[in-house]
Amino acid sequence: MAKKSKNFRRSFRKNKRINHPTYVIDRNGNVYKYIGITHSRKTKDENNIPLRKNPNPKDNRSAYLRPRVEKDEMKNFGRRYDDWRFGDEDSKLVRRMIDEDKK
Repeated sequence: MAKKSKNFRRSFRKNKRINHPTYVIDRNGNVYKYIGITHSRKTKDENNIPLRKNPNPKDNRSAYLRPRVEKDEMKNFGRRYDDWRFGDEDSKLVRRMIDEDKK
């Protein structure tokens, strides 16, 4: 099993492979666990979870979370979006998704 990073901080990052922003929630070796963010109500016939507020402060369009935590190699992620934030209600939703993933 790969060693977990002690100094890991969750962050918004661009996933270059899927060309979408993501919220990276964990790192295990060279693999990130993340939640995808999109403008689409559905992805692959699966309903996405609506957010009350878009985490991108420069975008007023509706934003959605992918309904599950996914994994991808670190090399597929680009720059961080340091000015992005979840609203208070959306933060609670994300926290529940992370907690459910840990079960």
